[in-house]
Amino acid sequence: NQTMERIIVFLKKEKILIVIFLLAFLLRSIYSSMWLEDWDSVQFALSLTDYSVVKHQPHPPGYPIYILLGRLLYSIVGNPTITLTLLSILLGSLAVIPFYSLTLQMFGRATAVLGSMIFISIPVEWILSVIPISNIPGFFFLLLLGYLVFVNMDNPKAGFLLGSFAGATVGVRPSDLPVATGLLLFLVIKNWNVGYLFRLVLGFLLGIALWLLPLIIITGPYEFYSAYKIVGLYAISHNMLLDSTFLFIDEFIIQRLKLLWALLKVSYTPYFLVFAL
Repeated sequence: NQTMERIIVFLKKEKILIVIFLLAFLLRSIYSSMWLEDWDSVQFALSLTDYSVVKHQPHPPGYPIYILLGRLLYSIVGNPTITLTLLSILLGSLAVIPFYSLTLQMFGRATAVLGSMIFISIPVEWILSVIPISNIPGFFFLLLLGYLVFVNMDNPKAGFLLGSFAGATVGVRPSDLPVATGLLLFLVIKNWNVGYLFRLVLGFLLGIALWLLPLIIITGPYEFYSAYKIVGLYAISHNMLLDSTFLFIDEFIIQRLKLLWALLKVSYTPYFLVFAL
């Protein structure tokens, strides 16, 4: 009850946030995709009715929390494409709330308002918010985790809950593990003591176990190991940016930086980068 009261008071005080959220939702709804985006989207859509990492529905690591959220929405909507697209629209719009709240805490209201308007206009965030893919749902929970970490970084009693939420967040999009662990590492540095570290790690492991153990049981231990082994070996040996075997050659760094810059220009566009600056 106290939490809900605080949220209501906050929203009454920050009415501009409601306006920004509604604007984001409207813009994303207008440009929402009417079809599945790529093969990953097809796998996600199939998993709403037949979940199996062995069949690559979806592909390993399985995205269990993302699919669970999708299934809850699918029970209402009944169309897999609309379900996954709507999930991206909702969470892509809601992402402005933890972003605004974090910016407000760090820099004040004026920066929070301006920053949030820029945030909902970022091309890559906007585009990913209107297609049936897992990127934005994962991003939303990372933003929420970042906000919770910031407001509780001096609260030694919050270590277990923050660790648990971080572990559960990884279940939305497991490739976000480095970001989630990085945020927890910040907490460890800020509140260094053995007791806090123990509670944080215990919570993190529990949060992961909540989705990983059911996934192993559903899939089967051997089948789970085999599916993950193939993906693990691919991730270690393959360089996604250069689309080739991962090799430390003289031109590797230069090529990678060039491709990262090309991706940055596509994701944000030169015009938006100038505007943001």
